Amino acid sequence: MVHSRDEAVGHALRFTLALDGVEVHVCQEAGALLSSPVLKACHCLVLHDDPPRTDGCALLELLRQHGALAPAILLVGLLTAALQARAEAAGFWLVLEWPILDNRLIEAILSQVRAQRTQGRPYV
Repeated sequence: MVHSRDEAVGHALRFTLALDGVEVHVCQEAGALLSSPVLKACHCLVLHDDPPRTDGCALLELLRQHGALAPAILLVGLLTAALQARAEAAGFWLVLEWPILDNRLIEAILSQVRAQRTQGRPYV
């Protein structure tokens, strides 16, 4: 599950992960993300921090309150020590600067999907 107000970010992730057989649901608005029927079943959340439009840490806290338990990755434009600390406190297990020029994001998402598949969770 990807949340990004930047349509290009969502499309890039959907295309790249589809090559590995992973279904990606992209939501540009927080309301659509919160009401998504696959939110609670997804294997991984990818939230694009895009201030001032989107506060990824606040969004993750809201998602957790709505029962989303999947591991979360935060994409940021500029990673500072303060933002890293805030992201860790919010519960993100990985924070990456966007744009990503290697395979770290894809590998992280695929590792979560594979790990959860071995636990019998459906491939969403």
